[in-house]
Amino acid sequence: MAKKSLLAIALLGAAGYFMKINAQNYLDLQRFSETGIIGTARSMGMGGAFTAVGGDFTTTTLNPAGLGLFQRSELMFSTALQFFSTKGTLWGETNTATTSNFSIPNLGFVIQSTTRNKSGILNWAIGMGFNQLNHFRREINASGFNPYHSISTYLSQIAQGERMDDLLRRGGRQNVAAASDLAAIAFNTYFTVRNGQETDIGIINTQTAPNGAPLDGNYFGIFEYGGIRQNYELLEKGRLNQWDFAFGANVDDVLHFGFGLGILDASYEYTRNTSEVDVLNRYRYINLQYQRDTLPAREMEVTEFLRTSGIGINFKLGLIYQPVDFLRIGTSIQTPSYLSLSDRYETQMRLIGDFGERASYISSEDLFDYSMTLPYRFNLGGMFLIQKMALISTDLEIVDYKFAQLSPARNFRDVNQFASNNFALGYNFRLGGELRIENLYLRAGYARFSNVLEDRVNAALSDPATHNFTGGLGYRGPSLYFDFAYVHQIKPDAFSLYAIQGRGPSPILTANRTFGNIVFTFGVRFGKAQNTKK
Repeated sequence: MAKKSLLAIALLGAAGYFMKINAQNYLDLQRFSETGIIGTARSMGMGGAFTAVGGDFTTTTLNPAGLGLFQRSELMFSTALQFFSTKGTLWGETNTATTSNFSIPNLGFVIQSTTRNKSGILNWAIGMGFNQLNHFRREINASGFNPYHSISTYLSQIAQGERMDDLLRRGGRQNVAAASDLAAIAFNTYFTVRNGQETDIGIINTQTAPNGAPLDGNYFGIFEYGGIRQNYELLEKGRLNQWDFAFGANVDDVLHFGFGLGILDASYEYTRNTSEVDVLNRYRYINLQYQRDTLPAREMEVTEFLRTSGIGINFKLGLIYQPVDFLRIGTSIQTPSYLSLSDRYETQMRLIGDFGERASYISSEDLFDYSMTLPYRFNLGGMFLIQKMALISTDLEIVDYKFAQLSPARNFRDVNQFASNNFALGYNFRLGGELRIENLYLRAGYARFSNVLEDRVNAALSDPATHNFTGGLGYRGPSLYFDFAYVHQIKPDAFSLYAIQGRGPSPILTANRTFGNIVFTFGVRFGKAQNTKK
């Protein structure tokens, strides 16, 4: 059991992505903490640099003080068509997978009102609706030849020290193995062959002494010594939406303040499949007679299913200061978000023999409820107006993982400790511009999102940051407006499929994703435009 504990820690340190000890780990903290370029097509076209701009529904999420810059009430919604392409590289071989998705990135309503005050609060607005903070759509296909080891090697290592009777009991028909009990599932995935004697052949098997006696508690994998082809497939889906209820006000056309409540709606699911094939026929029947710790098989497969859903809450405060007509300085802070989540997790394993013998095992469905605290976020931005014909805006966002953790703490001590020791401050930079030509607007932007684990990411990633290049155009009529934006995102990733001890390097998969997002925003303004003091 000591070896199993050590391997669990090693798995965390190696950024293990596949075959997790349980369905929750530090990657979940990172996943739900990251956001993309959010908001309307106008905001996206400007690289999301909207902390100091205001007057757009994006401000309900980014900086509610921007609601004080609305001059009319407004109803808007956006649609998006998204394209994803991921290059997966495993053991030096690269494959590309593509997928697409349709979504509604935001929908909102702003009620604006002007007071009769000659000073103080001149106008205010209330904004309600949702913005999509992130989406988790990704498909990876990767394949490569592993000369060192196998998933079955990993499974045999986590089983070391456990008695055969206990593994059989946990995986027996009367007590189906839990999805996270990988050792029991692997040991109970076996078939029986007759080659002069009856032999049970499983994904993990008991080692034998020179006299043929089983060594209880000592195991080897069906492809223990590698020399096999590994195929990896991943399909991820999900999104993180935030429903916002915010208030903003304008004080003397100089100071704008706002506050808001965010209700998070989270969903995430994946199907991960890793298969291994003995393409060189190293593990064949003749080896049953001549080599210890080797049994014949042709192919094995491990499939995992995870579904996560939950809700959460956060609060935010914001200010925009306009000392002169051509300059605005904005800042906002969002409290740590609290998420309540539920996981449903299943594991399936399959083994095929040289002559078509088959064995399979489907675990019970693990149900687990837990909570997650996400980092607080601080935004600082500036906007420069150029003769009311153009603007330049820039943002710096700081994401602090100091408070990020999974709860209850007693269940996630190792995960929380790893996150505390290895998550750095996240610095996200956004830059955008807009040029007005009568009723037409041209926009462009750039955003860079840091990887808070970039010092820990595999050296195969020369630049672990996420880069976004954006552009767009818009039309403003007396009451109707229309905006278009395109976001081109390049997001690298690297992870270890499983952590191995003493058998060569762990399999590192690099997954470089290119994401194209086409966004349309439609809006209608109503009510009489109000003039402020200036």
